Amino acid sequence: MNGTTYLIFAIISTLLCCLPLGIVAIVYACKINSLQRSGDYAGAQNAAKKAKMFTIIGTVAALVVSIFYIIFAIVIGIGSSDFDDDPVSNVVENVIEDKNDSKKADDSDKSDKTAKTTEPAAASSGLGTSWDSYTVQINDKVLTFPCTKADVEAAGLSMDTEYTAENYMVNANEYELVYFMDANDNEIMAYAINNTDTAMEVKDCLIGGVSVDDYDLENGGLTVIFPGGLQMGASKDAVTGAYGEADDTYDGDSLSMYSWYSDDSYYKSCEIDFDAESGLVCTMTMQNFGQ
Repeated sequence: MNGTTYLIFAIISTLLCCLPLGIVAIVYACKINSLQRSGDYAGAQNAAKKAKMFTIIGTVAALVVSIFYIIFAIVIGIGSSDFDDDPVSNVVENVIEDKNDSKKADDSDKSDKTAKTTEPAAASSGLGTSWDSYTVQINDKVLTFPCTKADVEAAGLSMDTEYTAENYMVNANEYELVYFMDANDNEIMAYAINNTDTAMEVKDCLIGGVSVDDYDLENGGLTVIFPGGLQMGASKDAVTGAYGEADDTYDGDSLSMYSWYSDDSYYKSCEIDFDAESGLVCTMTMQNFGQ
């Protein structure tokens, strides 16, 4: 799967159509290649699906809104004696002004949300100090992977059954991506694992880890802390100081990936991604499938 193709269309949608949705499409498009490199093909497919969806929605929404504004302004202008001699120019100017006002309001909302999420939260004493403690604190609850679905829900989250139905069957010794959300629509991706010899419903599977990025937490009110007290916005020095030198690193145009692996299993790992521009943590992933 070539993530570059998705990224190109996402950028075009952002520049020519709908900025907020286009940015979302770019974020997911940037994840495709990195997820494939880490072997998470299901995650890459999910990122591609979301990149495509937001690109299409943004493009269609921008076209519909623009057409509506133009038709509405022309109709109103025909019946008004105060309308300029050049109605088309005025309509275009009005559309541009409305978009600029909308962008300012959206930027203001994002600034408010960022302010909510940048304040570091306090780490629980039950949280591990090293990545291979396989612990993650969600709100005030510390999870140790693998854990149960009920453990995650006890942290104030509920599974998104529209994305994955609770009775979805997971084959023996396989896993399925599921999503948990809080009351503010913040989102965490989780790995529902089936380590048995028979297929079982996803609701009965263990949770073998989670993955979260800064965009998923932008609504505020959801705290995710990794071992050593690491949170979104942490520096590379803070991460390597807590976990030591990474077993594998990758530096791309949009982000840098640092990965740590257990000696006995590929599915016991931790990955921390850093934004290429700021150099700060933007994505955190913890896995322990218990195999």
